[in-house]
Amino acid sequence: MKHFLVLVIIISCCIQGNAQIKSKKFSSALQEVIAKKSDKETIDVLLSVKDLSQIHRKEKIQILNEYAPSQTALVRLKIADLNELVNSDEIVFADTYRKPVEELTTGALEISLNKISFSHNQFPFITGDSIFASIKEQRFDTNDIDIKGRYFNSNVAAPSLASHASIMTTMLAGGANTSPFAKGAAWGSYVTSSDFASLLPDADSVYQKYKITIQNHSYGTGIENYYGADAAAFDLSTKNNPSLLHVFSAGNSGTLTSTSGPYTGVQGFANITGSFKMAKNIITVGATDS
Repeated sequence: MKHFLVLVIIISCCIQGNAQIKSKKFSSALQEVIAKKSDKETIDVLLSVKDLSQIHRKEKIQILNEYAPSQTALVRLKIADLNELVNSDEIVFADTYRKPVEELTTGALEISLNKISFSHNQFPFITGDSIFASIKEQRFDTNDIDIKGRYFNSNVAAPSLASHASIMTTMLAGGANTSPFAKGAAWGSYVTSSDFASLLPDADSVYQKYKITIQNHSYGTGIENYYGADAAAFDLSTKNNPSLLHVFSAGNSGTLTSTSGPYTGVQGFANITGSFKMAKNIITVGATDS
């Protein structure tokens, strides 16, 4: 009888453990992380929940960032507490935190001939001078003379500066003060910086207060071909701010193949670098050359 009781307890624990790790509410990436860690270890998780206010009340959960309209937050908690949330049916979807990486341009930047310079020539009065744009990644050089007099502080910039962000800002809003190649597509627009650390949109109040109508996202996290909680957040961000357009890079992984999902191993398909780029109300931009 004792042996039978021990066997029942072991089987019960195994079933419970598998249910937690293989929950349909967890992304495959999160399942892999959980499988390698103990219940006592702490992880960062992107949570989509039924009621974010309930998460705020839990002392064991540290909220690092959130997009409240979509009930989504980046949180820090122990795996045991995450399993508890799943069992209490509070979670809608949970994904592991992925660190965003800037996606560099491949090849030389060429704006002449039939490209941006041609558009400037054909439409000289379209300068973007009424546009307020945001570059979401690391902070760009706000003292760059190519954007002199057109930077505004929206108070959500990243703490660290990166040359990639400055390149993206020049491509969007450069005034060609340093070089004719430094003339951006909307060379009269006003620009600000936003931190990409949490992979969530900025608060609606930021876009509305500073009249931001376009936000550029030239970063990725690796090939992810699923509609994540972050994608849903960006869809809602667009819905809540009808004049706002989020523009994402498709990524530089066009020659790679997916290792998960229905397109596993199929070359040339499903290799966009980030679940957030799967949102329905955004533009994700790719190219076949520089």
